[in-house]
Amino acid sequence: MGADKPEAKKGEGRGYATPVELPRACRGLFSGADFGCGHHVLFMIHKASRLEIKIRNRSNCTSIVAAAAYCAGDRYRCDRTGRLKNYQRRRDVVSVESIKMPHDPQRIWNAADAVEKHPGARLAREFVISLPVELPLDVQRKLVRGYCLWMHETHGVSSFASIHHPLSDGADKEILSDLSPQTEGRKKPIKLRKDERGNPLNQHVHILCPTRHWCDETGQFTKKLRDLDHIVKGPNFVQSVRDEWERRVNRLLIKHDINEKVDLRSYKKMAAAGDAPEGLMAQKKMGPKNAARGRQRELEVGEDSTYLGVDRAETQKHNANCWDSWLTLRALEREKGRLERAREH
Repeated sequence: MGADKPEAKKGEGRGYATPVELPRACRGLFSGADFGCGHHVLFMIHKASRLEIKIRNRSNCTSIVAAAAYCAGDRYRCDRTGRLKNYQRRRDVVSVESIKMPHDPQRIWNAADAVEKHPGARLAREFVISLPVELPLDVQRKLVRGYCLWMHETHGVSSFASIHHPLSDGADKEILSDLSPQTEGRKKPIKLRKDERGNPLNQHVHILCPTRHWCDETGQFTKKLRDLDHIVKGPNFVQSVRDEWERRVNRLLIKHDINEKVDLRSYKKMAAAGDAPEGLMAQKKMGPKNAARGRQRELEVGEDSTYLGVDRAETQKHNANCWDSWLTLRALEREKGRLERAREH
């Protein structure tokens, strides 16, 4: 990936080339990629093209204080439920910061919970954003801090941000756990904690934003940020925060000589803009259990023959064919234009 030029696959001599197989987030435009037959397009989509926004309310979140403790890898008590949530054993939390509100998470999030009286009230918005692994931790901190400051200046939103870096040996530990024999009469292996699993490339940040404005003078949450829930202004807010993140992270990628770009658009919007072929299909999310099952099946029989594994392989093959046809058509159109210009001169 990046500046390296992928090798064209079989059929290159016949003017046929298949694009390199990429994950869902990476399949888009390619930086300096030459697929044979003159296929050369603009840039390559970075793997960290992910920005989720989740609404935390009392129907889907038993305690916003517990959610904050999970993000921070700390130990907080919820005054409403009386429960103590302890995530201090987590080892993947590398940075915790409060932006435009005091850094006393237990008190702040208990206050955010107490000020809401409705049984189904919205308590917070959680942003889960992937971070480019090529950027050092201090650069990631500055990126997240600047982004949170922009949200406060533009939308009046305070933030509680925590950066997670999965352990470098987490995937190996999970694979070893999957391969442990489950014979009768033998104790099952100790289940790995969540922070001990996963891909070390999955660096991300959790940003919890209260739904009310924080007043430094009174030290309390005040008015509700209604514009973010508005039927018209709400979608505009979502689009603006996605566009701003793209702009900020892509500027840093260019600064660090990384020839890839974060693109948060859907396949449909990319195709409408002429940046991708029509008919691309998104891959189904596998989840940790299905991913572990697929790895084990691949080690046993040489391929992931599970239902989701087969479905993912078919989706990748379909998308590769779409890219192949689209890139070939673009190359032919450019060649046609070049010949027409040559005849005119």
